[in-house]
Amino acid sequence: MKKGAAILLGMFILIGCSGRQPAIALPTAPTPEPIPSETSGLTATSTTLGDWLPQDPKPRLDGCDDFIATLPIDQAGGLTQEELIGQLFGIYLDRFHKPNLGSVCRLVGASVDKVTLDQRIAFLAQEQNVDEVAWVYFSVQVSSVSTNWVAANGELSADGWIRHKTLIVGV
Repeated sequence: MKKGAAILLGMFILIGCSGRQPAIALPTAPTPEPIPSETSGLTATSTTLGDWLPQDPKPRLDGCDDFIATLPIDQAGGLTQEELIGQLFGIYLDRFHKPNLGSVCRLVGASVDKVTLDQRIAFLAQEQNVDEVAWVYFSVQVSSVSTNWVAANGELSADGWIRHKTLIVGV
């Protein structure tokens, strides 16, 4: 934490605990009325990956350890930052295509759909001690439900693909 932030936080705590101001009762919010809609009376259902793919009875973690993707400098020359990050993330995903990997991390297919540099997250590069950060949009195809790839975001498809996943990656 930066020194200025610690001092400011300390000031908030001291002001909040000073006891000089009498307590004020805040009004309670009224209970909202339900809004009628065209969907009234419909029942929500949930679809999971397990509806389409088999459950691995003994999920394995073999080979699911951390991996850092690398690219030879002669292959990186002339690439834009987005292209370079896309290439590296593609190498990272290819690592999980091996049949001897445990079902928890093994992929049947994968694609890098888009890479976007975003100034709103640029501060993360310094925080994570990397040169650049970017959003990576990708899709993965899994063979069983016992997988780490269903975590976080994405849309499940009946063919085992999890599409529209996003990550912030550092290079």
